[in-house]
Amino acid sequence: MRSYEDLVAEAEAADVTGWGFGWLEGRATEERPRWRYSRLLAARLAEAESALDIDTGGGEVVDEAPVLPRRLAVTESW
Repeated sequence: MRSYEDLVAEAEAADVTGWGFGWLEGRATEERPRWRYSRLLAARLAEAESALDIDTGGGEVVDEAPVLPRRLAVTESW
């Protein structure tokens, strides 16, 4: 087993440009909630005149919505 220090050094050196986390392949798993947040959000966005998405990450969830409000702002502090 590799040491904690080696794993941290590898993570610090990893290229995550453009939210590329390919180096985590096989090391991390993700499970989406059963209640399908993206579907609920898409329904609300289709009815909204404007929306603000704070801490949008890579914008993947908003990007799934087929209809967006006329005024939409997204921001990510990372």
